[in-house]
Amino acid sequence: MDSETFETLPGPIALVVDDEPLVRMDTADIIAEAGFHVIEAATADEAFEFLKKHNSLRLLFTDI
Repeated sequence: MDSETFETLPGPIALVVDDEPLVRMDTADIIAEAGFHVIEAATADEAFEFLKKHNSLRLLFTDI
């Protein structure tokens, strides 16, 4: 998504980062139910690319 798209999203944006697809998907669903628009990333590199381009993030959820 480009910057303009993120500016028009309803509600706050959350970024979920996890390399396990099912964990990432379940977590994204739970966070979306709380009113966030969720962006998913499978790797730290994907997450950093998003963070470099967008400053509208309100929540970051990741495993360590």
